[in-house]
Amino acid sequence: MATQSFSTFKLGERQFGIDILFVREINRHLEITPMQHVSDFIRGIVNLRGQIVTVFDLHRRLGGEKHSINQNSCNLILKTDQELNPIREREGQNDLRTTSESVGFLVDQIGSVITVPSDEIIELPADTGFIDRKYLSGVIKQDSSTISIINVPRVLMDEQTNSPGGEG
Repeated sequence: MATQSFSTFKLGERQFGIDILFVREINRHLEITPMQHVSDFIRGIVNLRGQIVTVFDLHRRLGGEKHSINQNSCNLILKTDQELNPIREREGQNDLRTTSESVGFLVDQIGSVITVPSDEIIELPADTGFIDRKYLSGVIKQDSSTISIINVPRVLMDEQTNSPGGEG
Protein backbone atom coordinates (compact mmCIF):
# COMPACT_ATOMS: atom_id res chain seq x y z
CA MET A 1 0.00 0.00 0.00
CA ALA A 2 1.36 3.42 -0.97
CA THR A 3 1.99 5.91 1.81
CA GLN A 4 2.81 9.61 2.04
CA SER A 5 4.71 11.48 4.74
CA PHE A 6 3.89 14.99 5.87
CA SER A 7 5.57 17.55 8.07
CA THR A 8 2.77 18.97 10.21
CA PHE A 9 2.46 22.47 11.63
CA LYS A 10 -0.04 24.93 13.02
CA LEU A 11 -1.33 28.25 11.77
CA GLY A 12 -3.37 29.62 14.64
CA GLU A 13 -5.30 26.65 16.01
CA ARG A 14 -5.55 24.80 12.69
CA GLN A 15 -3.28 21.92 11.73
CA PHE A 16 -1.70 21.62 8.31
CA GLY A 17 0.66 19.27 6.55
CA ILE A 18 3.15 19.62 3.73
CA ASP A 19 4.54 16.69 1.76
CA ILE A 20 7.90 15.94 3.38
CA LEU A 21 9.50 15.70 -0.08
CA PHE A 22 9.20 19.51 -0.37
CA VAL A 23 10.94 20.26 2.94
CA ARG A 24 14.68 21.01 3.02
CA GLU A 25 14.79 22.07 6.67
CA ILE A 26 12.94 23.61 9.56
CA ASN A 27 14.63 26.73 10.84
CA ARG A 28 14.07 29.07 13.77
CA HIS A 29 16.01 31.95 12.16
CA LEU A 30 13.33 34.65 12.32
CA GLU A 31 15.33 37.84 11.77
CA ILE A 32 13.22 38.70 8.74
CA THR A 33 14.14 41.81 6.77
CA PRO A 34 11.00 43.41 5.32
CA MET A 35 10.88 44.20 1.60
CA GLN A 36 9.05 47.00 -0.18
CA HIS A 37 6.85 46.71 -3.26
CA VAL A 38 6.07 43.00 -2.82
CA SER A 39 2.84 41.10 -2.33
CA ASP A 40 1.28 41.39 1.12
CA PHE A 41 1.97 37.72 1.86
CA ILE A 42 5.73 38.14 1.44
CA ARG A 43 6.99 38.69 4.98
CA GLY A 44 10.52 39.54 3.84
CA ILE A 45 13.86 37.79 3.48
CA VAL A 46 16.28 35.99 5.78
CA ASN A 47 19.97 35.31 5.33
CA LEU A 48 20.35 31.61 6.00
CA ARG A 49 24.04 30.69 6.08
CA GLY A 50 24.76 33.11 3.22
CA GLN A 51 21.71 32.15 1.18
CA ILE A 52 18.85 34.62 0.78
CA VAL A 53 15.46 33.01 1.46
CA THR A 54 12.14 34.72 0.67
CA VAL A 55 9.70 34.15 3.54
CA PHE A 56 5.99 33.76 2.84
CA ASP A 57 3.55 34.54 5.66
CA LEU A 58 1.66 31.31 5.00
CA HIS A 59 -1.34 32.35 7.08
CA ARG A 60 -1.70 35.49 4.97
CA ARG A 61 -1.09 33.63 1.68
CA LEU A 62 -3.87 31.18 2.47
CA GLY A 63 -6.32 34.05 2.95
CA GLY A 64 -5.97 34.87 6.65
CA GLU A 65 -4.68 37.93 8.42
CA LYS A 66 -1.01 38.72 8.98
CA HIS A 67 0.19 36.74 11.98
CA SER A 68 2.52 37.82 14.74
CA ILE A 69 5.75 35.94 15.25
CA ASN A 70 5.86 34.09 18.59
CA GLN A 71 8.38 31.92 20.45
CA ASN A 72 7.16 28.79 18.60
CA SER A 73 7.29 30.31 15.10
CA CYS A 74 9.51 28.62 12.51
CA ASN A 75 10.39 28.79 8.85
CA LEU A 76 9.74 25.69 6.80
CA ILE A 77 12.46 26.02 4.15
CA LEU A 78 11.47 24.37 0.87
CA LYS A 79 13.69 22.55 -1.56
CA THR A 80 14.29 24.43 -4.80
CA ASP A 81 13.05 23.04 -8.08
CA GLN A 82 16.62 21.97 -8.87
CA GLU A 83 16.85 20.07 -5.57
CA LEU A 84 13.58 18.30 -6.43
CA ASN A 85 14.75 17.17 -9.91
CA PRO A 86 16.24 13.83 -8.77
CA ILE A 87 13.16 13.04 -6.66
CA ARG A 88 10.81 13.99 -9.50
CA GLU A 89 12.70 11.71 -11.90
CA ARG A 90 13.01 8.82 -9.44
CA GLU A 91 9.40 8.95 -8.24
CA GLY A 92 7.83 10.05 -11.54
CA GLN A 93 6.02 12.85 -9.69
CA ASN A 94 5.84 15.82 -12.03
CA ASP A 95 3.73 17.74 -9.50
CA LEU A 96 6.79 18.16 -7.23
CA ARG A 97 7.51 21.73 -8.26
CA THR A 98 8.64 24.76 -6.29
CA THR A 99 10.77 27.67 -7.49
CA SER A 100 14.32 28.32 -8.65
CA GLU A 101 14.82 30.60 -5.63
CA SER A 102 14.87 29.58 -1.95
CA VAL A 103 11.52 30.05 -0.23
CA GLY A 104 10.36 29.52 3.34
CA PHE A 105 6.90 29.35 4.88
CA LEU A 106 6.49 31.16 8.20
CA VAL A 107 4.36 28.94 10.46
CA ASP A 108 3.20 29.29 14.06
CA GLN A 109 4.36 25.95 15.41
CA ILE A 110 5.97 22.80 14.03
CA GLY A 111 4.34 19.45 14.76
CA SER A 112 5.56 15.98 13.93
CA VAL A 113 6.13 14.02 10.75
CA ILE A 114 3.28 11.65 10.02
CA THR A 115 3.02 8.86 7.47
CA VAL A 116 -0.40 7.80 6.24
CA PRO A 117 -1.74 5.46 3.58
CA SER A 118 -2.45 7.50 0.44
CA ASP A 119 -6.08 6.38 0.46
CA GLU A 120 -6.59 8.12 3.84
CA ILE A 121 -6.15 11.53 2.18
CA ILE A 122 -9.69 12.62 1.48
CA GLU A 123 -11.24 15.42 -0.52
CA LEU A 124 -11.74 18.86 0.95
CA PRO A 125 -14.87 19.55 2.96
CA ALA A 126 -17.28 22.19 1.68
CA ASP A 127 -16.16 24.70 4.32
CA THR A 128 -12.43 25.42 4.53
CA GLY A 129 -12.82 28.48 6.75
CA PHE A 130 -10.57 31.42 5.89
CA ILE A 131 -8.50 29.32 3.49
CA ASP A 132 -8.84 29.69 -0.25
CA ARG A 133 -9.59 26.11 -1.42
CA LYS A 134 -7.14 26.32 -4.31
CA TYR A 135 -4.23 26.19 -1.82
CA LEU A 136 -5.28 22.82 -0.36
CA SER A 137 -5.08 19.37 -1.92
CA GLY A 138 -6.96 17.30 0.66
CA VAL A 139 -7.37 16.51 4.34
CA ILE A 140 -6.34 13.76 6.70
CA LYS A 141 -8.56 12.76 9.64
CA GLN A 142 -6.49 11.69 12.63
CA ASP A 143 -8.19 10.83 15.88
CA SER A 144 -10.25 13.93 16.70
CA SER A 145 -8.29 16.35 14.48
CA THR A 146 -8.16 17.24 10.82
CA ILE A 147 -4.93 18.07 9.00
CA SER A 148 -5.31 20.17 5.85
CA ILE A 149 -2.73 19.36 3.18
CA ILE A 150 -1.03 22.35 1.52
CA ASN A 151 -0.77 22.34 -2.28
CA VAL A 152 2.77 23.75 -2.42
CA PRO A 153 2.99 24.44 -6.19
CA ARG A 154 -0.30 26.36 -6.01
CA VAL A 155 0.82 28.41 -2.99
CA LEU A 156 3.97 29.39 -4.89
CA MET A 157 2.19 30.06 -8.17
CA ASP A 158 2.50 33.49 -9.71
CA GLU A 159 -1.11 34.35 -10.45
CA GLN A 160 -0.12 36.56 -13.38
CA THR A 161 1.86 33.94 -15.31
CA ASN A 162 0.27 30.79 -13.84
CA SER A 163 3.68 29.30 -13.21
CA PRO A 164 5.58 28.68 -9.99
CA GLY A 165 8.25 31.12 -8.93
CA GLY A 166 7.07 34.46 -10.26
CA GLU A 167 7.34 37.78 -8.56
CA GLY A 168 3.88 37.25 -6.99
